[in-house]
Amino acid sequence: MPKHYAINANIMSGTVVFNNSKTAVIQYGTTFPKKPIVQLTLDHKSAVPPYKSQVKKNKVTIKFKTKFTGSVEWTAIER
Repeated sequence: MPKHYAINANIMSGTVVFNNSKTAVIQYGTTFPKKPIVQLTLDHKSAVPPYKSQVKKNKVTIKFKTKFTGSVEWTAIER
């Protein structure tokens, strides 16, 4: 039987703004039972894509290799 996904219960999302920085830590606002799947979408034309590091049950760290100014949309989905 497929899982039922309730809005704002099994999927969390938001936008983080970078202001000439390399790292942002996102707190989901909830703790998932397992590490969630985290998807990132860059809202800026940049030659340097963001990457995830340290995906945890309650937070994720988003990093760039160089300082970045712009926004990144993130989505955390329960496994």
